[in-house]
Amino acid sequence: VRNPTLPQHSPVGNPTLAQHSPLRNPTLAQHSPLRNSTLAQHSPLRNPTLAQHSPRNHTLAQHSPLRNPTFPQHSPVRNPTLAQHSPLRNPALAQHSPLRNPTLAQHSPLRSPTLAQHSPLRNHTLAQHSPLRNHTLAQHSPVRNPTLAQHSPVRNPSLPQHSPLRNPTLPQHSPVRNPTLPQHSPVRNPTLAQHSPVRNPTLPQHSPVRNPTLAQHSPVRNPSP
Repeated sequence: VRNPTLPQHSPVGNPTLAQHSPLRNPTLAQHSPLRNSTLAQHSPLRNPTLAQHSPRNHTLAQHSPLRNPTFPQHSPVRNPTLAQHSPLRNPALAQHSPLRNPTLAQHSPLRSPTLAQHSPLRNHTLAQHSPLRNHTLAQHSPVRNPTLAQHSPVRNPSLPQHSPLRNPTLPQHSPVRNPTLPQHSPVRNPTLAQHSPVRNPTLPQHSPVRNPTLAQHSPVRNPSP
């Protein structure tokens, strides 16, 4: 109040040096939406040229759907050419738009019949993981891809591993169809399955029922060691 030249942060007595004063310092105070129309950043009222994220800055403010029709990205109203992800105004560049971008929008099951991946309706050739429309490339499809789909127990009887129904030779751990290769199967593999107290009376360790000599820590069959 009494020293108009030295005290900083005084909105009354020091109109030139006080920073952050929206009343007395119209040139140096940053973040002042009332008095500093040139330097204050983030001011939506007084700085129409430098303030970013300001709906009044017609040229530089990004992400403004009202006042910047040329530069703001993600604006579905005012920027019909550069705004990405806009399903209404940018029919050419907006990615992921199932309505307006029929050529570039990826993941669009309605408008992009050639480039949209993962589309089971419109992309008959490129869409991966599509069990309906991609008969040749879709992996993991048990209905339409009988040759390439891995893990398919219905349509791929030769390639899918771990299939107990269609692949009786390759799938491991299958106690129904592979009686020779799967380990740990007490029903079909009586010679290789380890830890099986029912079918392998000679090889499985830790079995107190079938292996009375090798099973360690068995209080029933090995009482001496």
